[in-house]
Amino acid sequence: MTGDFKIKNMKFIYLAIAKIKNWPEYFLDLFNLTKKKTIIYKMRNGTKVEVRAKTTDRGIVTSVMLLDEYKIEKTRFSKNATIIDIGGQIGVFSIFASKKASKVYVFEPTEKNFQMLKNNIKINKLQNKISAFKYAVSDKKKAIKIYLSEDNTGGHSAYGNGKYEKVEAVSLESVFEKNKIEKCELLKLDAEGSEYDILYSLPPKYFARIIHIYMEYHDIDNKSKNHKALIKFLKNLGYEIEYDAGLLYASRI
Repeated sequence: MTGDFKIKNMKFIYLAIAKIKNWPEYFLDLFNLTKKKTIIYKMRNGTKVEVRAKTTDRGIVTSVMLLDEYKIEKTRFSKNATIIDIGGQIGVFSIFASKKASKVYVFEPTEKNFQMLKNNIKINKLQNKISAFKYAVSDKKKAIKIYLSEDNTGGHSAYGNGKYEKVEAVSLESVFEKNKIEKCELLKLDAEGSEYDILYSLPPKYFARIIHIYMEYHDIDNKSKNHKALIKFLKNLGYEIEYDAGLLYASRI
């Protein structure tokens, strides 16, 4: 075991204990020892998150709330910040980000995730702050197939095969227009490959309303649907870019 590996694991253990009030539940799930079907993590900041035991839900709590991979704690927001969350899954990011926002609009198309998303909003009493929509977001309004990942509750995607749900999709432009969003301080994207359709179809004038874009990227092809093409696209729109290990951070200069 290397020194770096030991340090990373010690940090991970520290963060779990420091941020989760009922941290033993977290480790029971981590080591596949829990007998529960669902667990409610009680964070020390007062937030509650219901997850499905023995699934990747716990990993999403880890990346978003423990490791802050979307830089919510590091980013400055105004008092009346509006955040858009595309690919809301069970609501972990939206609930975490709501501490820094006056309004969050979250989109999640798949049935089971959406029902848990609504419940997580409810148990945190955030119905007035978080508006949840059971839609996919794509290049335009249309019906699409979302293929369901068997081993990743956050990995359902328009790119795939096998079992799927047919869902309604809307454009990001319509999200701005229908919700009368004049300024979006953070657009969070975890769209499992659909990020290119979402961003490339948005007229340039709407990017002027978006300060930060924090997202996962998924390289789909060698033409335009890859992170190198996306970085060029966003730089041309006036964003500074940082990226690492599948995550991309774009901030308006």
